[in-house]
Amino acid sequence: MAAAKQSARRRPVDETSFTRNMRYELADAEGRAIRNSWLASSALGLVWILLVIFLPAVPPSIKLLRPEEAGPIEVQFD
Repeated sequence: MAAAKQSARRRPVDETSFTRNMRYELADAEGRAIRNSWLASSALGLVWILLVIFLPAVPPSIKLLRPEEAGPIEVQFD
């Protein structure tokens, strides 16, 4: 009876041995963190580019030249 109780207990899991519970991983923990940061920054960059392309242009807040001065500028060399 004591042998049956001992066999019902689970054996300690050896993490270095092959089991059916193993899974395929593309990267370790550090690699996943780097991949996720690349994905997040790429998504933000894509959103920024789409905003620049599809939103209307904002008029300039500072007008450097008056409309009557918008002609050619004379340059004099000494």
